[in-house]
Amino acid sequence: YGAGVLTTAAGYGTTTAYATATGGAVAGGTAAAMQTYAANPNAGLHEYAFGVGLGAGFGGLLPVGGFADLGGSLLGGGIEAAAGGDFYGNGLQFGGLVGGIVGGGLSNGWRAVAWQGGGAAIGGGVGYAYGGDASSALLGANLGSLGGGIAQVRYQGLRGRFDPKRIVIDIGGEGRHADALNVNPFRVTTTTGAPGRPIPNHVPFDGKRLPFGDRSVDIIHLENSPIRPDTIAEIKRVLRPGGEIRLVGPEDVSASLHQQIADAVGGRVFQTTVPTRHGVPALYTNIIVPAR
Repeated sequence: YGAGVLTTAAGYGTTTAYATATGGAVAGGTAAAMQTYAANPNAGLHEYAFGVGLGAGFGGLLPVGGFADLGGSLLGGGIEAAAGGDFYGNGLQFGGLVGGIVGGGLSNGWRAVAWQGGGAAIGGGVGYAYGGDASSALLGANLGSLGGGIAQVRYQGLRGRFDPKRIVIDIGGEGRHADALNVNPFRVTTTTGAPGRPIPNHVPFDGKRLPFGDRSVDIIHLENSPIRPDTIAEIKRVLRPGGEIRLVGPEDVSASLHQQIADAVGGRVFQTTVPTRHGVPALYTNIIVPAR
């Protein structure tokens, strides 16, 4: 899921997204393991599993947060050790808490800071009630912050998916995307699933004439459908600033057409190819338009 967030929201290529998400997960999990040990050197396996799971989930979704959590933990522990204290002391935990919240904010803005701060407050209270000391409270705050960061990303994704103000269209679509309006001159399916079924969310137009206002559409899907000059012009007209175009087609014929759309809307292009059973790889193109 984290790689998908980076691909579609941050605009990373697929390979970079998976590598970054994996690195963030490892960093976040490592930081959580260190914080668990700092709170209780005799912690049980279930306590490590819970902490590392939260840390890895947080770092996979917000890699900058995961790396900052680990960096803050190392810095905080190092400062405390340099001052004559224990590396695995409260300094490590406090540094990780601050680093994780700052990193989450750098990734997802003030909303992430608010969610993580709220999670830290709740977790800190629970930790103190459970352990009765500052170290337990700090561990609870760290884990609560991680949980808050994960919850914020998931909530943001669900809110975007079901936001009634968001317009998603699939040109030539037959129901592959549950949240999309399917712009198709035919009323029944011809290529998706069993033929002859009614197309859900059906809009009886085609790509040459999209029945939407200027700069009103958030996401446009176009998969294995004809791309003509008038279709490109309509896509440019209806796509809002900050919108996204998601294209799929055979690599041998689609590369130049996808680039024509990107040139028309002035967007950033991120592409990957996927082997198919037919021999010709499928080209997946994401075009992210600046929010101007």
